Amino acid sequence: MGLFKEFVSQTRKPEGFLGKVMLGGMNSGHAAMADWGFSHLPPIVSEKAVDLGCGGGRNARELLKKYPKTHVTAIDYSDLSVEKARAFNRAAITAGRCEVRQGDVSDLHLPDSSFDLATAFETVYFWPGLEKCFA
Repeated sequence: MGLFKEFVSQTRKPEGFLGKVMLGGMNSGHAAMADWGFSHLPPIVSEKAVDLGCGGGRNARELLKKYPKTHVTAIDYSDLSVEKARAFNRAAITAGRCEVRQGDVSDLHLPDSSFDLATAFETVYFWPGLEKCFA
C-alpha cells in the first residue's frame, strides 16, 4: 500500500505515527461541518450525552460548551483516538464532566435510556452493520 493510501486509511482507526498525524488534523478539519451540525441540535437541558466515534475529542468539548450542565461520554474504536480525546478534554475529565473510553459502536453495552442526547459526527460510514449499531 502506498503512503498516501496508508495515510487515508487512518480515518477509520488511527494507529501509529500516521494515525497521530491524521488525528492532528481531524479536530480542525471537521470543525466547520461539526459546527453546522451543532447549530441544528435542540435547545434542551441535557444531563447525559454520548459522542460516538469521538476521534480527537473536539466535538465532545463542543457538547460540553453547548450543554453546560451535561456529562459527556466520548467513545472511539481507536486507542489512539481515545488518548488524543482524553488529552484534548483533560480539564473536563478532571472536573468530572467528561469520560472518554474505548469501545466498538456495534457492541457498546450501554444501558437503555441512559443518555438524553447522542451524536456521531462523520463516523457512521465506518460502522459495520448500521442497523445493529443504531439499535
